[in-house]
Amino acid sequence: MTKRHMLKNVLTLSSASLLVRAMGFIYRVILVRAAGAEVIGVFQMTSPLLKLSSSVVSLGLPVALSKTVAEALARRDTTKMNKSFKVSLVFVLCNSLVATAVLLASAGFLSERALSDNRTKLAIMTMPLALVFICMSGVFRGYFHGCRNATPPAVAQVMEQSVRIAVAAALASRIARAPAESAAAVIMLALGIGEMAGFATLAVLKFASGRRRAEYPPADAKSRAPAPSGIDLVSELLAISLPLTAVGFASSVSHTLDAMIIPRRLLASGCDTAEAALLFGRLSGMAMPVLFLPGLVIFPVSTMLLPEVAASAANSNPSVLRAKLRQVLLATSGLTVATSLVIPLAAGPVSSILYGTDEAASLIAWYAPAVPLLYIGYVLSSALNGLGKARLVLVSTIAGCLLDFSVLYHLVAMPSINIYGVIIGDTIGFGLTALINWIGLSVHLKKPSTRLK
Repeated sequence: MTKRHMLKNVLTLSSASLLVRAMGFIYRVILVRAAGAEVIGVFQMTSPLLKLSSSVVSLGLPVALSKTVAEALARRDTTKMNKSFKVSLVFVLCNSLVATAVLLASAGFLSERALSDNRTKLAIMTMPLALVFICMSGVFRGYFHGCRNATPPAVAQVMEQSVRIAVAAALASRIARAPAESAAAVIMLALGIGEMAGFATLAVLKFASGRRRAEYPPADAKSRAPAPSGIDLVSELLAISLPLTAVGFASSVSHTLDAMIIPRRLLASGCDTAEAALLFGRLSGMAMPVLFLPGLVIFPVSTMLLPEVAASAANSNPSVLRAKLRQVLLATSGLTVATSLVIPLAAGPVSSILYGTDEAASLIAWYAPAVPLLYIGYVLSSALNGLGKARLVLVSTIAGCLLDFSVLYHLVAMPSINIYGVIIGDTIGFGLTALINWIGLSVHLKKPSTRLK
């Protein structure tokens, strides 16, 4: 892949992310103004459960598929490319159907015991629609990213968000009049319909790309590898994906525990149930989206960086890899530090413009120091995953999550600190994760005899 091609892909994903994020803010504004922070808080309590379920169902296969497809494409092995995609899709579909049955059967237990709020039950029962299409869409995106084709995932993102906004706007009046339990379920339904539209878009574009096989001419018969069996491909993909799954699982478990523990610790600080949901809604539904604004640029860069690292590893070209990483890290540091400096000044206007209230301004401002730590750690994780160092990423992720949880558990229960203890814990946890990743990558790249794998 040429540098121009990579830049085009990054710009495509960045542009789509910018548009989708802007649309996402519109979506948030519609929900906050129609339902209020309390309903958003009830819905946000179920979001970590959706992420956890998606992590378990997908088992990291989209990322593994991206790496496998990129390597197969370099060898012009179209048979392995297509077969890897098919077995991944079937595997994820079967997993998602099992997860659907589990969610429906355990909705009451999860809402009352795990999330400690029975108002989340209907949202959990509506969750499978979103879960199935999120996981299946991930397989399609992994395939396209491995092919270095960023356009279909970008188009699907825009379609998914457009449909979600349209559904939320159409149901806004019902959300406003409905009780919190029903309103949260309607929001989950809108999410599922949007994901269905994104999946349909990816499927159509995949079918269209399949008719242009000349884009990937097959290798010569002598250099073509034997066609792998389905079982062999599953084993190969899982060998790559399971360490990545452990990372995603640790992160999802952390978010799920946050949704379970933070409201309880707020209760311990003296808040009642409604106030705890309100504060949690302001944090997760209003302040955190601002924290992820720099991801408009950094997430696409990281997405395209991983297959590039894998390609450099396959070619045993560490000098090229070091140059790419240096450029990406400098750009990430510059962007995130600048954002961190601007956030405290812009927190009030941003909260008022987006949500019609300045209630989230102080929470947004407190997140400023976390921005560089979060994104530098994220880019370093992508590089390490591309190098096959998922175990190190797992260690850094778990260490950061444990420190984060320990800090917030003690601080949130203090009446003088309250919800701000979550932000303090997040910031410290991001810092530890980034530090471990930085040390690990530096040690690996400084080895004179490094052989990228």
